[in-house]
Amino acid sequence: MIWLHGPEAKKAKNESSGLMVAYFEQWLNGLVYELFFPGEFHTRKLKLFDETAKLNPPDLAQVPESRKLAALQEVFTKANDPNTTLRGMLFDLRSLDVVRVIEDVSGLNTEPPVKGEI
Repeated sequence: MIWLHGPEAKKAKNESSGLMVAYFEQWLNGLVYELFFPGEFHTRKLKLFDETAKLNPPDLAQVPESRKLAALQEVFTKANDPNTTLRGMLFDLRSLDVVRVIEDVSGLNTEPPVKGEI
């Protein structure tokens, strides 16, 4: 993710890379959520770490700078394929209460307004 937001990636980006960045951010968030809430995830058969391992993404530290974007696009293409289990799991993330609370999917702000914001 850091590389995708760096200067080298910005030079090489095209229109479709925005979707790729958003997908990787959702994927990374899902992995972090699974770390903190394994019970909720595994009860729903959401095992993002297992599916990530099956995809076998490359170690970007070992990929030459000139090939990094292409390598990430290859991973994105595999991971975002409609037939992959990972894509379905990422789609199902928001069905978990803990994820909805964290991401405030409802759009409702339950915090009282701060003085001067009304």
